[in-house]
Formats: sequence, C-alpha cells, structure tokens
Amino acid sequence: MSVDAVSDQSLSAAAPAAPAPRPPTATVLAVLVTQDPGPAFDAVMEALAAQDHARLEVLVVDVGDAAAAGRAAPAASPLLERVGRVLPGSPVALLDGNPGFGAAVAAG
Repeated sequence: MSVDAVSDQSLSAAAPAAPAPRPPTATVLAVLVTQDPGPAFDAVMEALAAQDHARLEVLVVDVGDAAAAGRAAPAASPLLERVGRVLPGSPVALLDGNPGFGAAVAAG
C-alpha cells in the first residue's frame, strides 16, 4: 500500500473560495387591513414594532366607518393617532366602502 504525501500548498489550492457577498436584505411590507379595530390591533402593531428586520414597513388600510362614508378621516382621528403612537411614519390608507380583504390588500 502506498501513501501519497500532500503538501500544504495543494490543500490551500483545493479550499473553496470565499462565499459571495449576500444581497441586501429584502424589504418586508406588512399590510394591516382594519375595520373599526379593537384592542388586538394595538397588540399586532406592537409586535410589528418589536421586530428587528432592517427593512420592515407597515401600511394600514382602513375600510372602517370614515372610509365607508366616503369622507377623509380627520388629521386627529383615533386610528391615525393609534398608528402614529406605535408605528410612527407608517401610512394609513382609507378605502371607500369595504371591497373585501384581498382587494384592500391590493389597494394598499
């Protein structure tokens, strides 16, 4: 039985190349469709605010009373205040009527 000698030089030549750099983190968009949200809405917003993803964005789509009536929500609406308190900078979109969950997500 013969044994071939292996030099350090041949081992380094066979080592795999360094991995390619990872692409930047993808943006994750959470769309929250609401209609007169209760206390659970605050818990959901707080859970999203606690995430550590570098590029997490939240969009709230309201199909509640103000949107259903076809009038704009006042700047000091309770929903805008709630969202601004927990998720500052997250936009709130108002839809006319309730087109259904899928259409509300698509409209956002």
